[in-house]
Amino acid sequence: ALQLLITAAGMILYGTYLLVSDLRISVLDDYLSLLNETPVMIVVVTWIISALSSLGSLERRVQIAVADRETRLKLEHEIVLAQAVQESFISPGEQDDPNYEVVTVYKAVKRVGGDWVTWSRLGDRYRLGIIGDVVGKGVQAGLIVSACDSLLRNIYDTIDLATQSPEDIVRMIVASLYNSVIAPHQHRAMTAVIIIADENGNITYTSLGHPPLIGVTADKTRLISVRNTWLSPTFQVSNLQVANFSVADGETIVGFTDGVCDGSRELRRFRTRVKAWFDRPLTDIAAEFEEVTPDYDDQTLLLFRKRQKAATPAA
Repeated sequence: ALQLLITAAGMILYGTYLLVSDLRISVLDDYLSLLNETPVMIVVVTWIISALSSLGSLERRVQIAVADRETRLKLEHEIVLAQAVQESFISPGEQDDPNYEVVTVYKAVKRVGGDWVTWSRLGDRYRLGIIGDVVGKGVQAGLIVSACDSLLRNIYDTIDLATQSPEDIVRMIVASLYNSVIAPHQHRAMTAVIIIADENGNITYTSLGHPPLIGVTADKTRLISVRNTWLSPTFQVSNLQVANFSVADGETIVGFTDGVCDGSRELRRFRTRVKAWFDRPLTDIAAEFEEVTPDYDDQTLLLFRKRQKAATPAA
């Protein structure tokens, strides 16, 4: 555009020079010369108008590019903040527990994922394990996960272990999640598994529309599942189904999101795969999943195994 303007200005100056340089020409000759130069002047004026229009269009494109860059920088800042918040309460890896070997795996498709996994203590006797999957991915899903974790931390302060049973605690957690997260998002916010384990391997468990748990021993695998109409508008916490089961010494319990295994056919294949996990170190299983990059969905595991009790020495 700048070159075009320079060319047009040069032609205008040259035309002006031609018109005024020879004062001896007659008025008629001037008039005829001007007529001869008219097409050139029209072309020059057209070029100038086109150049000015191009400059205006270029200015608009620059403004759009600047605004787009500012939006991208703002979004990048939000993603970094969401990622930092999520990393503050999701800590994949080996978890410290005297009664269970516990390892969690968290692999997000995007920088901010929509899965949720936690293993924490409830006093000296109980452990709370949660694995969940928020609908969607990215920052919006990450914010819902953050809200769930904040809600859970507030619930910790209200639990009375002296008077509340594990089933009471499970129901209280579900009621809080349902009223604060699920119902406001039109019953399509998340699925989850909630586990409360005591030091003796007794498990209180419920499933909120989530894939089942798999128990693995040397000679068999078992599916552990509870059906609840969690994602239905007709769901009522008072009708929540809660199950109790026991974990034998050395038995491995596998919790997973549908990014690992989705559908009955994949579940059969995955169940066959985990048969070999009964005596493998949980950290090795986690490392195997860490090497796999998820293609389309977040992948999360919660693995825990009842520690073998030390043999009592003979008298």
